[in-house]
Amino acid sequence: MNSEKSPTFIVSIGNSGSGKTTFLKELMPKLEPEANRVEYLSADRLREQLTGEEINHAADAYVWWMIQWHIEYTKADYVIIDVTNANPTHRQELLNRCRQRGQVIGLNFTTPTETCLERQQNRQRQVPTAAITRMGEDLKNNPPTAEEGFSALFNL
Repeated sequence: MNSEKSPTFIVSIGNSGSGKTTFLKELMPKLEPEANRVEYLSADRLREQLTGEEINHAADAYVWWMIQWHIEYTKADYVIIDVTNANPTHRQELLNRCRQRGQVIGLNFTTPTETCLERQQNRQRQVPTAAITRMGEDLKNNPPTAEEGFSALFNL
């Protein structure tokens, strides 16, 4: 009999500049006292490690493979996944993988596109305006729903 505890996946959904990374980095130490291990997966961080630039999407296929590998083999109690998840098809693929291993908590960052664009002005890493606008439209037209398979979904 396998007594291994199933991980809880905390999945972000939100535009670039919506506050995902800031919130998730503040959440992480709050989870650590009750967990043996908390793992933080960031598509931006993985891209930077692979290409030297967070916004270089040339390695996205490999980044996605690395995230899938972590989901499959993690020993962590909590896995925080920091990606935009604006595309509903990609979001569903991620949720399906996570649900095979444990419960999935969705954190939907509902920051208006205009605010995300304003925040870009103060960031060292600039995401193109067109990309933020497109992601904002994707999220507006296809917001995450509980029916997608989240164990819980919170709008922030």
